[in-house]
Amino acid sequence: MGPRIKKAVEELTTELQRSPQVNEIANHLEVSEEEVLETMEMGKSYQALSVDRSIEADAEGSAVTLLDLVGSTDEGFEQTDQQLLLEKAFAVLTEREKEILKCTYFENLSQKETGDLLDISQMHVSRLQRRALQKLRESIRVEPSECY
Repeated sequence: MGPRIKKAVEELTTELQRSPQVNEIANHLEVSEEEVLETMEMGKSYQALSVDRSIEADAEGSAVTLLDLVGSTDEGFEQTDQQLLLEKAFAVLTEREKEILKCTYFENLSQKETGDLLDISQMHVSRLQRRALQKLRESIRVEPSECY
């Protein structure tokens, strides 16, 4: 009802060429004077505060603002999300593909060293690595319909 009272006050002020009385506002809105007074009183109790406003002092005597009390996103959440995404994505790979990616990207081995370790050719490592990366790309691709 607050916005209705504000609009009524503006209309009545224009019409009457003065500030309206409570009874005039009530009549205009077809409500009781008590409802108008209650709504106006509630409007006074609401006040916006700046996030930079000093509200108290901490133990060292420094000023604390509302912004200081607002929480922030824990950086670990993003890392956890990425970890879960990778675990889901890696589920589409064969054990050999996982091993090749582990050797190449986590142990920093060359394709030749990975091939020697797995007893396959460097060319075969290259093909399997390319196929594994393509599978990963496809498994983490989000379709627009999945966003809803």
